[in-house]
Amino acid sequence: MKITAVIAEFNPFHNGHKYLLEECRIRTQADAVLVLMSGDYVERGAPAVADGYFRARTALLQGADLVLFLPSRFVLRSAEGYAFAAVSLLDSLGCVDSLVFGSECGDISLLRECALSLSEETDLRKEILRKNLREGLSFPKARALAYPEYASLLDSPNNILGIEYLKALYSMRSAIEPCTVKRIGPSHNDTTPGKEYASASAIRNLLTEKSNDGQKSILSPIPHRVCSEEAISVPHCVSSEELLPIPEVCREALLAYCKEHRLITSDDFSHLLGIRLMELGSREDLLLYPDVDRDLAGTIFSNRFAFTGFTAYADLIKSKAYTMTRIHRALLRIALDLRADSPACPLFARAAGFTAQGARLLAEIKKHSTIPILTKNSETEILTKEARRLYDEEIRLANIYRLIREGKSGRAPQNVLKTGLIRV
Repeated sequence: MKITAVIAEFNPFHNGHKYLLEECRIRTQADAVLVLMSGDYVERGAPAVADGYFRARTALLQGADLVLFLPSRFVLRSAEGYAFAAVSLLDSLGCVDSLVFGSECGDISLLRECALSLSEETDLRKEILRKNLREGLSFPKARALAYPEYASLLDSPNNILGIEYLKALYSMRSAIEPCTVKRIGPSHNDTTPGKEYASASAIRNLLTEKSNDGQKSILSPIPHRVCSEEAISVPHCVSSEELLPIPEVCREALLAYCKEHRLITSDDFSHLLGIRLMELGSREDLLLYPDVDRDLAGTIFSNRFAFTGFTAYADLIKSKAYTMTRIHRALLRIALDLRADSPACPLFARAAGFTAQGARLLAEIKKHSTIPILTKNSETEILTKEARRLYDEEIRLANIYRLIREGKSGRAPQNVLKTGLIRV
């Protein structure tokens, strides 16, 4: 069985993601496509627009055969840490042939060249980087100046993540073969949706705005019908000009999700973050959290009594030395009390769901994997003590997400342990 993997967030799933899954199967001649996906939180330091199981279902309906979750501790890292953890998990499965990722560049040779140069950093490059950081530049800007010949590559988010995947593959001498698909449509942070493609950022902005003011009409122009095996009834509600570029079945499911839940944002974690800030005894307490150095710790601690909300506080403490993504990621980790970033790699993988072909893929993985692959809660007894601690942490974080989401509608949360595997 030829197995191709994609590392993704699908936050939410849109036409660009569908294109990526279609292309990865064609270009690698894959028998099965594995998606390694973030669960309820995403790398930019925010709660996902919809929970991990919902987003896994959309992926399975649109071409994925098996979806595994990357634990949130490893998701809420810098691009380098996130990529290393994800690639490490895929490599541990022992049977993945290819890794396909999107990039603005679309040239795997150029991305390989850049990754190799970054991996073999010279003393001169290190000194230039340190000098730039001392001058108060953020790490991405400081690195781009240390590598001017790759500055255009290091200025685009998908390129950066792809380069980090390649660096991780090199560092662990993985046999997984990388392949890139050139990104099409609007840029990563473009807030204006196009007719055929839109960035996930643009879709999220519209979703949260409409969901939180009670309007759901932007998602579906289709008449009453039944959605997938869950038999969700979807009403007719919009005109075609309001259509978002999302595959039809995903649009239906997303409309139903928005009807059932008010979507959550970083500001819904404000109360939790405020409590954590008030509990701080000194700025040294903050050094236990990844992404927080002494300068940022000092700024967070000294401004804690000016806290009025998550995003307002992030804006208050921002500076040119830190990207907003890094600040949001640090604040979310503080809110969730995710301290020292250890171990470096996942110690297990948790399955979200699969198709019929995915079931065969799962059986193949279990023959070769060096880490446990969990499909039900009773299997946790095979975990090591440290792996069990990480598993319990992941369940805690998932239940916090559900508590906050359901709290917006005045309902009690359901324990994530009662969520069964998705079968499509």
